[in-house]
Amino acid sequence: HTEGLGDLEGVVQEKTSLWQALGSAGVAVGNADDPGVAAALAGLQGRRRLRFGCADGADVRLTNVRLGRGGGHLSLQLGGDLAPVDVALCLLGEAAALDCAAAVACLLALPGDDVARRLAKATTAMSTLRPVPGRMAGQPWGASGFVIDDTYNANPSSMRMSLDALVRIASDSSASAVAVLGDMGELASPEQEHRAIGTLCVQLGVDLLVGVGEHMVHATRAAAGAAGGRLAAHPTRVIHLRDASAAAESVLRLAPPEATVLVKGSRSMAMERVVHALLCGASP
Repeated sequence: HTEGLGDLEGVVQEKTSLWQALGSAGVAVGNADDPGVAAALAGLQGRRRLRFGCADGADVRLTNVRLGRGGGHLSLQLGGDLAPVDVALCLLGEAAALDCAAAVACLLALPGDDVARRLAKATTAMSTLRPVPGRMAGQPWGASGFVIDDTYNANPSSMRMSLDALVRIASDSSASAVAVLGDMGELASPEQEHRAIGTLCVQLGVDLLVGVGEHMVHATRAAAGAAGGRLAAHPTRVIHLRDASAAAESVLRLAPPEATVLVKGSRSMAMERVVHALLCGASP
């Protein structure tokens, strides 16, 4: 929530300051892919550090991530003499895969020498996880479509990860990618952040962008401009609506029946109304 902390750097500083309270036996666990977090970890003295992520230097390194409508498959490369861990997930998106890497890093931070047994139990537990409503929860839609309900909340980082997951999941099933995005709240620079999301939709190759809300108009304008320029992977159709009441109707009218549809926005936008309407086959 950059509105209260100025910018993303302020968020990183606030969160990583927690590590300063660790005792000498404490373990700092952080995302090796985030430059600010990685720098804060590097600056810690006299404390054990464990890094997770896709970066080469990660102690728990995420590799071979494959995403589809049925979930994900991933491998975790571990340091020392530990064998790699393969995980089949019912959860959607690379964010869920990154969470698994974080969980394994925390497991490695625990004392004891029964690491192999704990890893086996953790792998089984991760494979049985199911998404909660509003957090990258996928549901079949119609005869061949698929809806990703990520309506619990939104910020620029989670928007980027969810859009990336949308395009990868759609590509896996040779389907159109449709993004129904509501405003992101509590931002220090809302126009700039929304414009960046609109441009990203075009760069990733989203087929249809439906923007909902006062701030999302900046995203749709940026997408419309980028769609006709050299940034476009292929044409992106763009629509802007003032509220969610017409979003589902537009998707039902314009999206192909096999489309993969991501619905996401900040809590104040109540974008779950769109999900409900899509699954019911009628506008809200």
